[in-house]
Amino acid sequence: MSPMGQSHAVIRQIMEGGWRRKLTEDLPRAVLGPSPM
Repeated sequence: MSPMGQSHAVIRQIMEGGWRRKLTEDLPRAVLGPSPM
């Protein structure tokens, strides 16, 4: 695999996982305040 393809896959993974995490963790925290967990 070329370095460019590798980095693209990593970036896509980060974006997919990062955005999903942002939507499920950071957004509720911003709206509701610190989570009790």
